Amino acid sequence: MKVIHRIIATFGLVSSLVAAPVVVLAQTAAPTGQPDAPTGQPDASSPSTTQADAMDAYNQGVKNIEDEDYGDAIADFDRAIAANPDLTEAYLYRGIARAESGDQQGAVDDFNEVIQRDPNQAEAYFRRGVAYYSLGDKPQAMADLDQAIQLNADNAGAYFYRGVLQVENGDQSAALQDFNQAIQLKPTYAEAYVYRGSLQAAAGDRRTALSDFNRAIEINPRYGAAYLNRGSTQYALGNRDAALEDLNRAVRLNNNSAVAYYNRGFVLATTGDRDGALNDFNRAIELKSDYAQAYFSRGVLHADLGNQQDAISDLNQAITLNPSYAEAYKERGDLLVADGNAQQAVEDYSRALEIRPNYAEAYSARASARVQVGDGGNAYQDLTRAISLNPGDAQSLSSRADIRSDAGDLQGAMADYTQAIRINPNDADAYYNRGLLRAQMGIQQSALEDFRQAANLYMQQGSAEGYRNSLSQIEKLQ
Repeated sequence: MKVIHRIIATFGLVSSLVAAPVVVLAQTAAPTGQPDAPTGQPDASSPSTTQADAMDAYNQGVKNIEDEDYGDAIADFDRAIAANPDLTEAYLYRGIARAESGDQQGAVDDFNEVIQRDPNQAEAYFRRGVAYYSLGDKPQAMADLDQAIQLNADNAGAYFYRGVLQVENGDQSAALQDFNQAIQLKPTYAEAYVYRGSLQAAAGDRRTALSDFNRAIEINPRYGAAYLNRGSTQYALGNRDAALEDLNRAVRLNNNSAVAYYNRGFVLATTGDRDGALNDFNRAIELKSDYAQAYFSRGVLHADLGNQQDAISDLNQAITLNPSYAEAYKERGDLLVADGNAQQAVEDYSRALEIRPNYAEAYSARASARVQVGDGGNAYQDLTRAISLNPGDAQSLSSRADIRSDAGDLQGAMADYTQAIRINPNDADAYYNRGLLRAQMGIQQSALEDFRQAANLYMQQGSAEGYRNSLSQIEKLQ
């Protein structure tokens, strides 16, 4: 019985790749808690050949399940049921074998038979709930898991899987309670620690999450998903070397994990190892051809490497796979601006804002593109919106100051440049532009001070042109 990997969180906008490594929910083996021994066995003192054959086949089927030989197990339970159709436990175990072999509907049919015969069979409700989950029928899965817990409050697996459903339903609090209960009932439940840690990381409690991932690894040192999650959390905590160590281990333990390669590629990109990052993104996409986030990040990396056509191609694919990928539209817009297609960029930024109405960076970028196409009025509105969403955006303040200055609103421009400098005292352009504005307003001494500060900053930042322009303005005023 396995739970599909599921992304539940990202850690925000980091580096040029925008999306941070994702945290993944564990892939878990079948919970413990086998059904009770079969009832209704033939009396040993007067066995019939048919009953004996049924029990022999049944026992062999159980052994094959233990050996993970599910095909033979199903055949064994078929023989047991043919010999004794009243052997309820054979239906239960055949359902388990069918579920493990991927035949979820067949498993549901068998569990239905068990429940019809014994409405108090908690294990059948539990197993059927997991099968319904695999089939995508979440309401029925939840109902079955609730019933399984009502019939047997000591089933750690039922709490665990119900917690998984609670996460997907958006009820993080209820999920946390279920994972807590699963761990209380089974303190060595590594999968429950990883899921609980994932919730804690998503809520920002990364230190506590780290403890849960550590415990999962202590229980199962070869648990790839635990290393993957711990690596993502280490990165979010600023422990990049530890993150890489964990992600390397995650890849070694499961070299078919697209998410492990993606996460490692992301961290490698932040270290400057662009070739390593590109290789990992390539591998992630090989393993998961519909991995929109990997296409997006590879596209951004291509852009950083100067491969514009490859970058556009990857961003197009990310958008095809996820038409609601606001960041991909915004990044493609940036590339279009760089390529001289400001009007097309405005369309991409607008689409990003339809998807994310509070996307401050997209407002700022659209404003810049609108200035290029001569739409200063709407650019001003975009910048005002960007600043309202992010009052600490010094660049947007400077850009709005430029528009105000051009429109003759000198006092408004002065206020914006001054606020931009308060936020970012190393903004040489803001000092230079405020100096021009002060010179225009006849405030000579203050203008000189701004040009001198701009010259110092340009020199520190290695901008020869800015330094020369600042000296030229100083000479004019002296």
